[in-house]
Amino acid sequence: MFFSGGWEKGKVYIYRVTELNRFVLEGALEIQDHGQNARFGSSLAPVPDLNGDGFNDVVVGAPLEDDHRGAIYVFFSQRNRILRKYKQRIAASDIASGLRYFGRSIHGSMDMNEDGLVDLAVGSLGAAVLLWSRSVIRIHANIRFEPSKINVFVKDCERGGKDVTCMSAIVCLNVTARTAILPTQEV
Repeated sequence: MFFSGGWEKGKVYIYRVTELNRFVLEGALEIQDHGQNARFGSSLAPVPDLNGDGFNDVVVGAPLEDDHRGAIYVFFSQRNRILRKYKQRIAASDIASGLRYFGRSIHGSMDMNEDGLVDLAVGSLGAAVLLWSRSVIRIHANIRFEPSKINVFVKDCERGGKDVTCMSAIVCLNVTARTAILPTQEV
């Protein structure tokens, strides 16, 4: 219920617990663009690693955002800290019309469809929405040109009846899965 600039925007404070069981303020999560009377931080849920980087993540609800339709924000973690810029915003209006107070509660430790990825249950007024995670892959692209240098005076091809300079581009894509991929899924 953080109040700023005449609006109840909301804010999530992040504390680290030391070896001596003391709390040390590490910073805060807040939203700038959709934050008017959003009540960001009314609900939050730690979730197992969503992006396959080996670190757990957090989802934060803003149920009053967008004229009380609501939204949730996904924040990734790295090592021992939560990244301050959200990675994904999921608005109620993107899911179904008529949802109200979407993000008032969040639960993220189940795998309802048994695909090996965490699913999110998000509460709304009179409804619950189940969001299934999708597989995360990393694509590394490598492009090589032959010849590596072009001599515009060497016309070694013909296009449309004209002599032109040609070259080849060889594209190599290396795809690696960062999260589980079912055998039935296409990459």
